Parts: sequence; C-alpha cells; structure tokens
Amino acid sequence: MRVVVTGLGTLQLSTLDKIQLGSSTLATINILGSGGDLPDLHLIEIRAEYNRDLLQIERTDDPDAVQFRISGRALGTSSVQFKSDTTTGGGIERSVSKQVQVFPPLRVNPENLKLLTGAVYQYAGDGGPGGSDVSVQFSIGEFAFIYPAN
Repeated sequence: MRVVVTGLGTLQLSTLDKIQLGSSTLATINILGSGGDLPDLHLIEIRAEYNRDLLQIERTDDPDAVQFRISGRALGTSSVQFKSDTTTGGGIERSVSKQVQVFPPLRVNPENLKLLTGAVYQYAGDGGPGGSDVSVQFSIGEFAFIYPAN
C-alpha cells in the first residue's frame, strides 16, 4: 500500500481584469499540492479578499473546478486575491493579487447612423473600460450595419 501526503502548494488565479457594471465573469483558481500534484478540491476552503463595495464574489457549484463568479457592483478598481490555510506549517497560501476594474457601459452617440460610401463621421463615446491598453474597434455586419467589435 502506498500513502501520499500532500499539502497545499500554490493557488493560481486566472480571471479578466475588466468587468462592465452589472455584469460578471468567472475566476478560476488552479490548485497545486506541495508535491506538484492536485489535492482533493473538496477538502480545501478558499476565501476571497476584495473590496465588497465594488465587487461581489461567490463560489460556483462546479464539482470539477474551483471557480468563483465575480460581479461588478459599483464603479472603481479593486484588488482581488484568494487565500487558503495551508495544511502544513500553519501558514496561509495566497494567490497573486489582481486588479479588477468595474467600468460603466460603453455608449456611442449617435447609436444609428447612415453613411454613404467614402463618407467620414466622428462619433462621441462615453463609458467603457479605462486604461492605455483599451481600444474600440468597429466592424461592418449584415446589411452594412456597423457594430463595436468584441
């Protein structure tokens, strides 16, 4: 008979860093044991540290993964980190902290516009995520409608 004892080694956080106000996204926590193997997910209690005024975080019911639903409650940026007590040494294992921005919905004015081929029009936009790494792209869909690209 072979018995393997493992402790909690690493919590790896994977989630989006921008959430529209009123919407949500999933955060996945990859857990590795101290020997590099995967411990039983049901035996590990994981807690989130975050600004409760800006975000709401709840664990999902997925039995095969450790996932949390992150919802944007108010505009702003919050640090999100997950932690769990380790089974060896009495310490606490923490994930890397991630900044999550809750942004207002993007509004484009005018919402509808008819243009002739070759015409140019400057639109006004309000809301949307902030930061230097954000850009808005438009694409032409069916019937020559233009939509913001995802």
